[in-house]
Amino acid sequence: MINWKVRLATLLILGCLAWGVSTLIERRVKTGDIYPRYSSFRADPFGLRALHDALARVPGLQVDRWLKPLDKVSSGEPTTWVVAGLPLEQWNAFPDRFANSLEASLQRGDRWLILFMAKERPDFARPPGTPPPMKAAPSPTPTPSPTPSPRPRRTDQIEQGALGGEHTADWGRRWGISTTLPDDQPFEDQVRVDEQFLETLPRTLPWRSNIRLEVARGTSYSPLYWRGKFPAVLELNRGAGQVLIATDSFILSNERLAEEPQPALLSRLLGTNKRIVFVESHLGINEDPGMAVLARRYGMGPGLVLVLLTAALYIWRSTAPFLPASKAPATTHLRYAPTAGLAALLRRAVPTKEIITQAWQKWRVTASPAEQRRAAPAESPHPGEDPVSHYNRITRTLRIKPDRTP
Repeated sequence: MINWKVRLATLLILGCLAWGVSTLIERRVKTGDIYPRYSSFRADPFGLRALHDALARVPGLQVDRWLKPLDKVSSGEPTTWVVAGLPLEQWNAFPDRFANSLEASLQRGDRWLILFMAKERPDFARPPGTPPPMKAAPSPTPTPSPTPSPRPRRTDQIEQGALGGEHTADWGRRWGISTTLPDDQPFEDQVRVDEQFLETLPRTLPWRSNIRLEVARGTSYSPLYWRGKFPAVLELNRGAGQVLIATDSFILSNERLAEEPQPALLSRLLGTNKRIVFVESHLGINEDPGMAVLARRYGMGPGLVLVLLTAALYIWRSTAPFLPASKAPATTHLRYAPTAGLAALLRRAVPTKEIITQAWQKWRVTASPAEQRRAAPAESPHPGEDPVSHYNRITRTLRIKPDRTP
């Protein structure tokens, strides 16, 4: 009864542990906080799950995710590729093979929506309504000697060989655009729409990025929004396709769409293609074809179920025999003879070939001279005679009574 209670308690504990772990994993997967920012798998304010799921419900639209490397993009029909949350360093370190694949995709009529990961200012991390921290009064310091103002860092100037000897893409030469991260320029909370889109797009948008887009002279582009005198959102026509670049991904986030969806802006950004693909590979979410994925892909589910059923039947057969167990006897019978201990002692202490010799010497101590004379002819063993046969021959010799006739 005690063993049954212990087993039941163990099963209950293991079941509760499995339920708790599965519930925790399910909740984290549903909220999506295990994914990077601006991932379409993420359902909290920092993700793009709301936009992905809303587009998937629109009739006539095909919405997918891309988990393969960016240089392997392929599409059989005009597609809008959404690359949100792209780190600026990663963009400027892309190799030429990705740039060539991107150019080929544009020639087929695809549309690329590239939104950079915002370089946010520090006070965006404060909860709403929290006043900014008070600045301490500056301490008097001697006036330093005049020094030249720092030049903005040009993030597109990455030396050759940054990616294992591959040539990095020169976007200034290809498209006439470059990116900078000014250190001394203040952040601006909003961007304003270009004059040609005053009637169709929102006049201002909240902005959380300090990245600057610079366009080379002579480059043909269409600015949608401005941040000061620099474009914050611009569109380039390349072949039969278009590239739309924005310095901030917040405009597509779940938080922004919950506050103000702006369908006109979304329609302008996504274009008119019937297929929309959210790229996830640049965020580190890649396709991992494990055994379970391959089994589902090639229809091996029934075979796996059959293997598990066979294993369960084998375990059941090994632990529970089909025939009923025989009853144990009421008493236990010892099968050892009284001399078994002496025999075992002799077997361990005296070699088999010497057992008769040792027994003969011990017997001669107590035997009479007459008995010794009668047994003397049988003292030596015959060639190939085993100890048992030798012992029996000595015994038969001693049983022969001596002739007493005068």
